[in-house]
Amino acid sequence: MGEITESIALEIDERHARHPGRPDLELLEHLLVAVQRERVAAVGYDTARLGERLARSPLPERARRSIARAVGQIWLDENMHARYLLGMLLRQPDLATRLGAERQSAEGGVGGWMTAVEQHATWGDAPAERLAAALVDAGGRLSGRIPEAVRSSLTYAPLRAWCAFSIDAEDSAVISFDRMLALAAEVLAMPSAELALPEGFARELARMRRDELAHSRLFGVIGRMLGDDDGFAPGCDAEALDAALEAIERELSLPAAGHRAVGSSHPVGGGGVVVVARGEGDAEKLATFDRALDESGFDEAIARRVAASGRRPEEARVAIKVDLMLAWHRRDPSSHVDPQLIERMVERLRSRGYRDIVVCDAQNVYARFFGNRDIASVGRYVGLSAEGYRLVDLADEQVPHTFARAMGVYSVGRSWRDADARVCFATLKTHPSAVAQLCLRNAGTVIPQTGEYFFSDRLTDFTHLVTAVLHDLPPHFGVIDGYSWAADGLLGVMADPTPRHPGIVIAGEDVLAVDHVALQLMGERDPYRAPDLRAALECFGDAMARAELRGDLTPIEGWSAADAGLLSAPLAALAEPVYARFGGRGAVFVPDLDPEAFPPIGETTALRAARRFMRALLGIGGR
Repeated sequence: MGEITESIALEIDERHARHPGRPDLELLEHLLVAVQRERVAAVGYDTARLGERLARSPLPERARRSIARAVGQIWLDENMHARYLLGMLLRQPDLATRLGAERQSAEGGVGGWMTAVEQHATWGDAPAERLAAALVDAGGRLSGRIPEAVRSSLTYAPLRAWCAFSIDAEDSAVISFDRMLALAAEVLAMPSAELALPEGFARELARMRRDELAHSRLFGVIGRMLGDDDGFAPGCDAEALDAALEAIERELSLPAAGHRAVGSSHPVGGGGVVVVARGEGDAEKLATFDRALDESGFDEAIARRVAASGRRPEEARVAIKVDLMLAWHRRDPSSHVDPQLIERMVERLRSRGYRDIVVCDAQNVYARFFGNRDIASVGRYVGLSAEGYRLVDLADEQVPHTFARAMGVYSVGRSWRDADARVCFATLKTHPSAVAQLCLRNAGTVIPQTGEYFFSDRLTDFTHLVTAVLHDLPPHFGVIDGYSWAADGLLGVMADPTPRHPGIVIAGEDVLAVDHVALQLMGERDPYRAPDLRAALECFGDAMARAELRGDLTPIEGWSAADAGLLSAPLAALAEPVYARFGGRGAVFVPDLDPEAFPPIGETTALRAARRFMRALLGIGGR
């Protein structure tokens, strides 16, 4: 048992002695400590700083990629843990508990940054950051906030020493979760407890414990392979490292260098052909769309998936997940996929013998504040006929599902889950905190987005939800409609009074590669700054290394990123925290929905004024 683990074991005993007969209070104290611990790991394991250190090491490139991707997967896990624990505590009725959780999370973030700087950056490489970290370190030691067992490890040392430190930290988390699992059973049996536990709490504690055990094993694999110079120890090489990582791949889906994090048959991360088809004006729209599907192998991709299911085309179900439910007014068609293109795809599928075709989406937060927000009503409003296909609201057919890569999410739409072939059909538009809303985020909305994954007390981040859906129930083809109406600027995801008309359709078998190409066309020099794409990279590997690009990749002329400009940049940075904490749980930040089609529900005079002010401030108009 390491020094950190020994100190945590003593703390566990002391905590038990402080709360005799009160497992709820003891568990609460454990959870507050866990929020900080998991946040330290979530920030400390960020692969950007580790990547810089690996680049200075004598390791071959293959080994660097293996280590960075393995730690990147752990980083994703720790972020999920930190988010779940913080969200659970922010749902408690006691204000002191909520404030304490916020403080612990903030301290953990600072501590994780300080730890990463001191363990991975030298004074010569980053003198300003090292000075700032040293000041934080000194303050933490003087105030007693940095545990004695940790202090000796806050220094630049060989990577193998960092791995040993990380193993001890992960092992200490395991025994902490062990105690929390025992306490959770006692709390659930209490007739009245100070702590409200969410559905599936014990399951998620067990998951976090299992993750920490796997993380410890991972760091053990890496540490045993390295020498004091951060290169390989005698007798070790990249092949041996990859082989050792594969031993725990099932627990973490770790992508070793040159390999994918999932099986070769998995459609996400495989790259393949991505086509950018261009046209001019309405007269060329359908021909451009057809050309994109032809050249990207749409028909062949669907046929392969159906054949793999063992069904004939007339027996198979094809689900098309469209970006539809953000439609708000006919004056702004950029908020949803062109209905003419949706029905063109349906016609194409029917001509190939498919009969069970589902066009689906799920209700979002608008349904809480406006009437007629089911998919049938919204579909009719935008002009979908529902002839030759079924319009399905995934919110109305949620069925239980245990996701391998998400926490606090336990259901999904039946039509998407049971489809033999799945198509993700998105629009080209910006997003203030996610850079863009394309195929990946569209896939994530097979889970109804009525607010549970955006507000400050959420149990999981939407990015984690996206990777969970991609992992378990992936799309088999992706299409992005950027032809007649494309929304750019700060709030393209919500509304755009001056949309672009790029004349572009993007299509391909791998939604990760399709989104990457779309971001390039949107002028992004580093598409992986989009959090959904970065998380997908960590989970599924580098799709672009295996992609074949066809078409003109010239960025769209005049396209404005969500954070472009002196005013837009700070507004984009503030968008997520302001929406999550001060948006009235989605009530204030809504566009000016057509009142005749979607009448407001419970709109008070004050709320109407707040909405008008918000729309005027953000430049999206309104009545």
